Amino acid sequence: MRAIGWLVVACVLLAAPAAHAHAVLQSSSPAHGSTWESAPREVLLTFTEPVHPEASSAHAVDAAGRMVSKGFEVSPDGRTVRVKLGVLSRGTYTVRWRVLSRVDGHLSEGVVTFGVGQAPPAVPAAQGPPAWQVVLRWLGYLAALSLAGALAFGLLVVPAPMREQMGPVRPVVLGSAAVLAGVSAVDTAARAAWLQAGEHLWSGLWVLLRNSAEGPSLLLRLGGAALAVDASRGSPPWVGLLAGGAALAGITATSHAWAAGPVAVAADWVHLAAASVWVGGLLCLAVALRGSRSREEAAQLAQRFSRWAGLSLAAVVVTGSYGAFLHVPDWRALADTGYGRWLAGKLGLVAVLATLGAFNRYRLLPKIASTRQALRRLLLSVRVEVGLACTVLLTAAVVAVSPPARVVRAAAGTPQLLLAAAPGSLRVVLALQPAEPGWNRLTLTVRDGRGNPVTVDRPLIRLRRLDVQAAGPPLVLQEETPGTYTAEGTYLSEPGLWEVEVVLRRRGRPDEVTWFPLRLGSFQLASDLEAFRLLRRVRETFERLTTWQETEQITDGAGNVVVTRYTYQKPDRLAFEVSGGMQGVLVGRERFVRTDRGWQKDQLPEPFAARGPVVYMQNPLRAALGRQDPCPWDATETCRAVLWESADGLASFAAWVGTRTYRVYRLLMWAPAHAMTSVLQAFDAPLRVERPVP
Repeated sequence: MRAIGWLVVACVLLAAPAAHAHAVLQSSSPAHGSTWESAPREVLLTFTEPVHPEASSAHAVDAAGRMVSKGFEVSPDGRTVRVKLGVLSRGTYTVRWRVLSRVDGHLSEGVVTFGVGQAPPAVPAAQGPPAWQVVLRWLGYLAALSLAGALAFGLLVVPAPMREQMGPVRPVVLGSAAVLAGVSAVDTAARAAWLQAGEHLWSGLWVLLRNSAEGPSLLLRLGGAALAVDASRGSPPWVGLLAGGAALAGITATSHAWAAGPVAVAADWVHLAAASVWVGGLLCLAVALRGSRSREEAAQLAQRFSRWAGLSLAAVVVTGSYGAFLHVPDWRALADTGYGRWLAGKLGLVAVLATLGAFNRYRLLPKIASTRQALRRLLLSVRVEVGLACTVLLTAAVVAVSPPARVVRAAAGTPQLLLAAAPGSLRVVLALQPAEPGWNRLTLTVRDGRGNPVTVDRPLIRLRRLDVQAAGPPLVLQEETPGTYTAEGTYLSEPGLWEVEVVLRRRGRPDEVTWFPLRLGSFQLASDLEAFRLLRRVRETFERLTTWQETEQITDGAGNVVVTRYTYQKPDRLAFEVSGGMQGVLVGRERFVRTDRGWQKDQLPEPFAARGPVVYMQNPLRAALGRQDPCPWDATETCRAVLWESADGLASFAAWVGTRTYRVYRLLMWAPAHAMTSVLQAFDAPLRVERPVP
């Protein structure tokens, strides 16, 4: 038996996978509760973490419960589930989904409702954990903590001379081991059946054991139960310690801590170990007190247990606080998330349990050696503690199968990026949510100078990833309200540096066009020697230019924009005008700024040099060549995108460079605090920048 136990534990340690986090629905298209005038052809579900394609499911039904979907597929990164729809008529529809986190094995389910031509009924999108999950997790906690607590009680609390007389505690070990093994097997089978909706149980079980933490967890719990049986037969103390540790590790393997790294995993295991000594030991104490031969013996056991319970309580508080710090973002989350409310209830029950334990230790314990009534009262109080501890573990089970508050808060409060521009007399704001690769919702608002909505006949968006040549067709946005246009989908599915072109078409007017840079996700440019050479040619070209103009647009990502128009004249002259009316002129060391009192003159610390976009091209950290497209303003020339990073690596740049003239027609910059687009034209035009007359 010992050899088998060792083999199980060794296999588990070798097979234990890396950990990540809980999968929660982050967004959907159509959005939950939305109404569409025309029927969508698919439903996109985006989750906070990757889900397992073989152990997840999603389907759509109409109001009568008839299936209207034609299968589903999971994106390569695992975060998006695409549900294919048939031809939908007017009515309301419900998408039901069940997923298995590909990283920690937690189960999630929910619904998304939408209507075609009519509003759908109001139903909650997220659904709480099924009752059977809570009950099985609770029974697993009871069995594992009782098992580990009984083994620890025999080693830490019972004095060596008394261990042979503590036979009544041994059934706790055997009973806990049997319950732990049975509950573990039933729990795993129930999870597989739930995922497969009762169909293909064996394939679902294989997927669950092979691709999630459920496999190592099951082996650890079964191995711990087997070793505990061996330990109850008089094996060396280390066998009991190994049995209890393996059983608790099996619980940790399916916990939220499994997603937060080795420190969190160790803290969770210590938390369970300390709780087993305290809470699990209470049951053994009740059995031992009832079977003690004298009040002196009962007093000795109670005193030794009280000492270890106090140390365990301190460990529970420290590790529990660390776990709460990891999973609860702030105090408000204790009230506005289900995870937080159950955690707060658990903390309240633990406080009551600790208070009752302190009463037993300081009021009843000193008296039991002298009065039988005190012993009876202590035994009754310990039984109450056992019942209260079972309630604590029930709340812990709900917490364990609920999405952490931090994950729920992040999914609900996904930040959006607001890119603003001012083409012509209009003001445009493009909202991107979330501002990361995958499924996105784009919302375009168009206003006039007074803030009134402007109707656009055909708003278009072209999305170009600048480091690749391929690009999809223009995206036509749908009007949501006057002046507001939206689109949803996986149009920005990959990390990289993108250019977003917004085209506003109105009858009888020329198109209004504006551009935004957009850096998505984490990526690194692959340096290309040809890109560095192209940047050098650009610098040489601008050294030979005499004049040019730039229109620079800077947005802060929060919906604000500043537009500045520049006129450059070599070698040291610049005239600029900022949106809002500010004007200025630079000539060498002289700076002229127009105020209410006319032109004011002062001196610059260093003389100005007309260099234009080449100031951003000095000592690039990395540089790479990108896509090719026709140059703006000059259809006879092809432009090549060249991408580079600043010397400190904080800012990303892209320039559209003419392959014949090596002029920069458009410059894009993405920095942590702002994004810039600069459009250049009028190269070597007959422009002059004069000193203003004061």
